[in-house]
Amino acid sequence: MHILFFLLLSLYRLLNFTSILWNCKPFEENKPYTLSTRWHTKISAKVAWVKNDAIYATCDINMSCESYFEHVAQIRTALNQDGFFWVNLTILNATRREADVWTLKFIEGIETQASIIEQCDLKSYVKAERVDCETIQATDGMSVQCVVTRVWPQAVCLFNTSLHNTSIEYSISNVTHQHELSSQAPAYYKTTCSAKVLYTGTFDIDITVFPNITGADDNLEFRTSLHYNYT
Repeated sequence: MHILFFLLLSLYRLLNFTSILWNCKPFEENKPYTLSTRWHTKISAKVAWVKNDAIYATCDINMSCESYFEHVAQIRTALNQDGFFWVNLTILNATRREADVWTLKFIEGIETQASIIEQCDLKSYVKAERVDCETIQATDGMSVQCVVTRVWPQAVCLFNTSLHNTSIEYSISNVTHQHELSSQAPAYYKTTCSAKVLYTGTFDIDITVFPNITGADDNLEFRTSLHYNYT
């Protein structure tokens, strides 16, 4: 009877308080980043943030938190009316070493394996440092080539062109990308993207460049423009 009760209790905890990987936003490298989640105190009075089997911080229901790494400087908790505690762990200077799976666990003691509350597969990005573009005229059209330096991960380029001083726009879909990974640590990409324009006339072209990562903030784009004439 006691064994059955224990099994049912364990199943209840698993179904109600264990969460699967959640979609946390990527972080911009060398900027502050906050991991935010919540837990219910009916299961455990203490939680820990863990990455690569290392405990980075712990918090308890008394809103007492402790950080074990210097670059994790702010841990805050708050109690909601629904009985859940919110936990915010702020990394002051998030670098690529933080790009990994972070786990918030219930713990009774530091050495105890506990149920997973939530997991975050954290990704990093670096906005393009510089974008240099030029036009190259050929017999079969005009080519536009851009070189993107110091970006992570690989860059994506979008080209949009319009007739000069008009609202007539053309989208360029035949864009090619070449990526070169640097040998330094941390590594960055140099991306060369090019497209061919077949329309004749005087044009304005807008180029938007961004790291190829989903879920990041909208301000990660690098925009530049140029003016060209093709007859």
